[in-house]
Amino acid sequence: MTTNVDREVALPNLMHASAYVNGIPHDLFDYIRSQPGLFWFPVEGPITEHGGVWILTRTKDIREVDGDGERFICGLGLLHPMMMPMEDTFMGDNLMSMDGARHARVRRVIARGFGPRMVAGFEPWIREIVTETLDELVATKGPLDYVPAVAAAIPSRVIARILGVPLEDRPFIVRITTDLFAATQGEAGQDVVANLTRVFQELFDYVETTLMPLKREHPGQDMSTVITQGFDAGEVTLKEALFLHQLIMNAGFETTHTTIGRSMWLMLEDPEIERKTWAALDEVGSGLVVDEFLRYISPVIHFVRVAAVETEVAGQKIRKGDQLAMFFTAANRDPETFTDPHTFDPWRNEAGSLTFGAGPHRCLGAPVARLQVQILFEEMAKRNIRLRMAGEPKRGYSNFINAIAEIPVEVISGS
Repeated sequence: MTTNVDREVALPNLMHASAYVNGIPHDLFDYIRSQPGLFWFPVEGPITEHGGVWILTRTKDIREVDGDGERFICGLGLLHPMMMPMEDTFMGDNLMSMDGARHARVRRVIARGFGPRMVAGFEPWIREIVTETLDELVATKGPLDYVPAVAAAIPSRVIARILGVPLEDRPFIVRITTDLFAATQGEAGQDVVANLTRVFQELFDYVETTLMPLKREHPGQDMSTVITQGFDAGEVTLKEALFLHQLIMNAGFETTHTTIGRSMWLMLEDPEIERKTWAALDEVGSGLVVDEFLRYISPVIHFVRVAAVETEVAGQKIRKGDQLAMFFTAANRDPETFTDPHTFDPWRNEAGSLTFGAGPHRCLGAPVARLQVQILFEEMAKRNIRLRMAGEPKRGYSNFINAIAEIPVEVISGS
């Protein structure tokens, strides 16, 4: 299979946030997917050895790359434009940046907090958080922004509870969680790394000097206790422990926040999607409905892997050091995996979604994210809460998250 570079088709820089200001360019991803082999996209970056990146849009190709942590590593860089050696950044001690034995060691610690029995115990108090959030929503008179009121409020409050943060400190954690997300959504020209570093330092100071000492004195059934005990047992370093707290906040927020916000945007923008959603909730329950929103929205746009060896994918020779951009948002519209993939079908019962990744880096918190959105839809249906758009919604600015910034709404029914 030959290298696939099409000079006649004008493409935006798919590795830059500017390509997504008007939404995900699914027509371009469809075109790329229709080409044989992999698609080579010229792009510059601090560690782009060969002057470009391979664009992956098919489910089977992404599963192969994301599932093979020996041939394809993430320690050299996760995404564009922050493509730089991880040892030169604050991200080197983040679980998402690790490979091999180190990744397995650190992941084992955090996995203890996401076991089936522990997650099953989350349901009652997550429902309480959702109920309280909806109480606040319906009590609001006039227009409001659905993003901070619901899409951000629910996951940030859930994260504070999962970490076992004391009640008096939870407003701080809610703010830091939203600040972390906002730091990655800056408009063109803003220094993402500097913004993140500032927020990380504020979080790490709190975790090291307040939260971890508290968990030593008063351990609980929470993630901060699990991480602190892992550190005290020598299973993770202090930096790794701090970044595990950050990972729970970032990863626990982004997917849920985006799915809650964008699902409502879709429903209010398209009456047919809203009709299908409420009908399917009544007929098949929240599980299939939420899975379809997760597929259709695809909160995470892409991750990058780097070839650790010379190899081959989809018949294409890959050089050692080549970067491969796995576009989950494209794979979730792959017609080889999903019937009529560009149609929202909440009755769909097809496996294959890559919303939470595949292989050794598959998201541990996927059941918690899914549970929050399911409970939200269940409670909105039960209380007959309906909204209407009260202004122009606004997208976030990111090449990584299919983000929303504002959704002006009004409550028109419900209690």
